[in-house]
Amino acid sequence: MTNYTVANSGSGSVSSPIGIPFDRIFQAYENHDQQWGLYLARGPYLGSNLWLTLQGGTWYQAHYTLSTSFDSMTTSAAPTVHLDVNGQSSLTISAGDSYALNWNSTNSTSCSLVYTGTSGNQTWWPNANEAGSAGGMTYIGSFTMTCTSSGGSASASVQVLQVPPPPDSVTASCDASGNVTVNWSAVSGADYYMPYFYVPIAQSCPADWTDTGTSVANQNRACIISAYNSTSITIPGMPFNQTFVTYAYSHNSAGYSTTAGGPANVTCTAPTTPPPPSNFTATCDVGGTATLGWSPVSGADWYQPIIYVPTGYNCPAGWTYGGVSGSYNECHITGHNGTGAQGAGLPLAQTLIGYVYSHNAGGYSNPAAGPQNFMCGQQTPITLSADPNPCTLDNTGVCSSTISWTAPASQTVQVWVQAAGGSPQIMSCTGGSSSTLAPWIIEGGDTFTIYKTNTCDASEISGKTAETSLVVKGTYGAPPPPTNFQASCTASTATLSWDAVSRATTYQPIIYVPDTDSCPTGWTDGGHSGGYIFCSTGSGATSITAPLISGHSYIGYVYSGNAAGSSATASGPINFSCQANAVTANLIGNSSHDIRVNVGDTVNYAWTSAGATFAVSSYTVDVNDACGNLAGLSKPWIANTFSGSGTETIQSCQAGHTYTYTYEVGDSKTKVPSSVVVHVLSQAANSPDGTALTPTSSGSIVNSGSTWTFSSQTSAGGYLILKNGVSDGSSGNLLLVALKGKLFVRNNAAQWFKWTTGGWQQLSYSLDKASLLPSETGSYLLNKQGIWYFGAASTADKPIYRNGKPAGAGMANYLINIGGTTYARNSLKAWYSWNGTGWVATAAPTIGVTTTSAQTAALLDAIQAILLQLQQWVGGR
Repeated sequence: MTNYTVANSGSGSVSSPIGIPFDRIFQAYENHDQQWGLYLARGPYLGSNLWLTLQGGTWYQAHYTLSTSFDSMTTSAAPTVHLDVNGQSSLTISAGDSYALNWNSTNSTSCSLVYTGTSGNQTWWPNANEAGSAGGMTYIGSFTMTCTSSGGSASASVQVLQVPPPPDSVTASCDASGNVTVNWSAVSGADYYMPYFYVPIAQSCPADWTDTGTSVANQNRACIISAYNSTSITIPGMPFNQTFVTYAYSHNSAGYSTTAGGPANVTCTAPTTPPPPSNFTATCDVGGTATLGWSPVSGADWYQPIIYVPTGYNCPAGWTYGGVSGSYNECHITGHNGTGAQGAGLPLAQTLIGYVYSHNAGGYSNPAAGPQNFMCGQQTPITLSADPNPCTLDNTGVCSSTISWTAPASQTVQVWVQAAGGSPQIMSCTGGSSSTLAPWIIEGGDTFTIYKTNTCDASEISGKTAETSLVVKGTYGAPPPPTNFQASCTASTATLSWDAVSRATTYQPIIYVPDTDSCPTGWTDGGHSGGYIFCSTGSGATSITAPLISGHSYIGYVYSGNAAGSSATASGPINFSCQANAVTANLIGNSSHDIRVNVGDTVNYAWTSAGATFAVSSYTVDVNDACGNLAGLSKPWIANTFSGSGTETIQSCQAGHTYTYTYEVGDSKTKVPSSVVVHVLSQAANSPDGTALTPTSSGSIVNSGSTWTFSSQTSAGGYLILKNGVSDGSSGNLLLVALKGKLFVRNNAAQWFKWTTGGWQQLSYSLDKASLLPSETGSYLLNKQGIWYFGAASTADKPIYRNGKPAGAGMANYLINIGGTTYARNSLKAWYSWNGTGWVATAAPTIGVTTTSAQTAALLDAIQAILLQLQQWVGGR
C-alpha cells in the first residue's frame, strides 16, 4: 500500500452537507478507482472514517466502499514563488542598459513565466522547485511567474520600465534683438521635453521658466520648463555679450532621460550700428516744402531725417523739435520708415541744413549722411559750362577751355576735375553767383563736377551727390604729313608708299602727270597747271599703285587727313620716271635668297638680269671673321656679268658668321639690286643616317642646316618639335628620324611627315591597308614600327634597314605592312614578323576586310591578289 501525502486545510469549524462538523480536511488519493477523496476526522471520532467527494464546488458523501486502508496519511504544503529584476520588484533603465531576471519556487510541480511588453508576448517554462537567473536581459514590460502543486498555486510579478534617450542635435542661436532660440530633434516615445539653461547667479530666470536653484560652484542658476511639448523654444530678451549653455531632456511614463541633449552654447552679440545712408539729397521748392531723399541701408530698421532751421523759425509740421544747436533749431522725425521725407512751412531765402541717420538695434549710424545745405524759394540754379567744348589739342596733347558755373549768391561750391585715367582733385572753391576758370584739357577729356558745401574743406564732399557734372573733350586738328614718302615706277606701274602718322584716318596721294597724258584709271583730274595735270585719289592704306606710261617723268606727293581736315603740308615732291625697259636682277644661293649652311658645305650661286647696261657685285660680313673680312667693309664679288653661276665652299673661318651677297644691275636711270644672305652655322654637318630622337631623350639632331629638338611640354598626347629652339608648328610628335639627309617625324596618330623647305609634308599610307615593298624598289615602307627600306646587295635577298640602321639579321626580298605590323619574306618563301627587337618566324600573313567602305575593300582585294601572284611567281621560279 502506497503512502499518500495529505494537505492539511487548517483548523476551523466547517459545515458539511451531511451535518457533521469537522475541524480537519485531508486530501488523499485512493488507488482503487483513481478517485480523489476527503478524509474527515473529528477529535472524539478520530477512529471513525467518513469519505466525501467534491463535485461542482459542493461536498457529497461518497457511495462506494474502500477496498483497502491507508497505511498513513500526512498533510501537503502549498507552493511558493519568488521573482525579481536586479533584486527589485520593479526596475527603470535607460536605452542600451541590461539587467538580470531571477526566480525560484518550492512545493511546486509545474511553473510558467509569462512576458508582456514591447518585445511581444512570450512564455517560458522554468523547472519546478529550482532557482534560476537570466542575465543581459533588455526586455521592457512585465513578467509573471505562476507555479502549481497538489497544495495549490502561487504567482509573483515584476515590471521593467525604460526612460527615453536624450534629444539629439541640440542647437542654440541668438538674433539681433537678444532672442535665444533652442532647437532639438524629436525623440521616439517621448511624451514631452524639459529644456533648461544656465544664467549667472545674479540674473533671474525668464518668465514661465522655473528657477531650480544654483549650480556649478554656486556661480550659475538653472532655469527649466519641466513639461514642454515642442522641439523648439525661444527665450526672449537675453543680455548681449553673455554666453548661455542650453540643454534638453526627453520624458515618457518611465521618467526623464538619464542624460540631457546638449550642451549648446550661444552668445548674444550686440548688433553694430548701420552705415549712414548714401545718395542723400535735400531740396526745397518755392513754397517752402523741403524734400529729403536717400538710398536704403542694409540692416537698418528705420531712419531719422533732420533739418536745421535758423532760430526764430518753427519746425515743419509733424517734425519734433530737438533743441538749439548754435544759431539753428534741430527738427527731426524718429522711427521714420522709407527713403524720403518732406517738411512743409519752412522759411524762404534762408540757408537750411539737412542730415539723415540710419538706425538698427545697435543704435544710430555714426556719422549721419550730410550735411546738405539748401534754400527754399526762387534760387539761382547751379550750372556748369565749357567754351570751347571740345577744344583742339596741340601737338603736346593739351588745349585750353574756359569752365564757367553759376550758383546762389550765398552758396559755397567746390569744383572738382578728374583727368582721363587720373584721380579727382579740387580745382576751385568759391561762393557767389558765377565764376570762370581756364584749365588745360588733356587728350581723352576731363570731367568737371560741382558740389554744394558749407566750407572749402575738401572732405565735405564725402557721401555727397554732385549737383551737376560736365565732360570736356580734347580733340586733335588735322594730322601731320606722312613720313618716309617714296615713289618709284617700273616700265608701266608706279608705286607710292609712306609711313602711317598718328591721328590720320585717310591719305591723299597725288601724281602730277604731263599735259600730254591723262590721269591713271580711278584717279581724279584736278585741273592743269604748269604743263602738268593734278591727279589725286583717296586711300586708307599706306601705299598705292597707278598705271603710268613707260619712259615718262612724274612728280609725287601725299597728304594725310582726318575729320578735322588735311595735313597743312604734303610729303614730297618726289620726281620719278617709269623705266623705258624694265631692269631686273635676281641672285640666289642654293635656290634661295636666305640660306643656312655648315662648314664644308658647297653653296651654288646663280644670277640673272634683264634690261641692264651694267652689273656689279659685292659682299659684307656681320662681324669681323677669321678669314680677314671686316664688318661693314664691302668687298667685290664674282657676279659681275648679266647672268652666270658660281660655287663657294664654306671654310671653317666662316663658322658662326652671316654674309650678305649683293648683285646690282641697271641702266642710266635705274639700279636694281638682289641679295642672298648666307648664315654659316657653328654646328656640325648633317647627322648620320639612322639618328632617331624621342621626346624622352635629351639629345638633338643637326640636319637640314638646323638643330632639331623636342620640347618638354606635352601637347595633345605628344610633343612639339623645335627647329633652332623655335616651334615649327607641328605638335603631338613621338619620333624624329634623320635618314639619308632627310628628316622624318611620326606623331601620336601614327602619321608620318617629311621635312621640306615649305614645312612638314605628310606621307600617305594607312595602318589598316597592306603596303608592299619589293627589294627592287628604292622607296620606303612606313608604319608605327619605323621607316623600312632595303639595302644594296647582289643576292636576291637584301639586308633590311629600319630608321637607317640594320634591322636584326634580316635578309629578304619583300617587305609588307599589314595592320601596322612589318612582315618580311625571303627567297625561300619563309615569312617573319618584327617584334620590336628582332625577326620572329611566322605564318604567311592574311588580310581581313573589316571596313564597310567599298573603295577600301576593293583596294585590299587588289593587294591580296598582288600578294597571291607574287607567291605564285616566286614559287614558279
